[in-house]
Amino acid sequence: MTRVGIVVEGVDRALAQFARLEVATEVAVKLGTAKGAGGVEARAKELAPVLSGDLQRSIHTKLDPKDGGLLVGTDLYYGRFQEYGTHEGGVVTRTRVPGTKQRTRTRTGGTQHIPPHPFLRPAADGGAGDLKEGIAEALTVAIRGVAGL
Repeated sequence: MTRVGIVVEGVDRALAQFARLEVATEVAVKLGTAKGAGGVEARAKELAPVLSGDLQRSIHTKLDPKDGGLLVGTDLYYGRFQEYGTHEGGVVTRTRVPGTKQRTRTRTGGTQHIPPHPFLRPAADGGAGDLKEGIAEALTVAIRGVAGL
């Protein structure tokens, strides 16, 4: 029986580069995400309805404690009312008109209707491309750095 031996050189170096690449890509994704979130935040501030400017100034980016991602939003309670709008509220009473199949609706009480003025969702939708570009750019720099290019 004939035996053949193979010697592979540079395995330790390759494994070390893979370990550096793992760390570099994690950092790159975080940097790219932060850059993209900054763009979403800026766009949301541009799109936010302005009366006093409080809503616009309250828009910020923070770390999500659940998964470590970034959240762009506002802590003001009425931010959701501006984004999604409100209905008139109150109590609706429906009564049948005697002798017909018609019904009447009467609304009592309630609040003012606010139409939706989306600013966060359009900013996020528009910033998706910037987010992808930021991550791709950061990953390219990280990979080239580890590879020595």
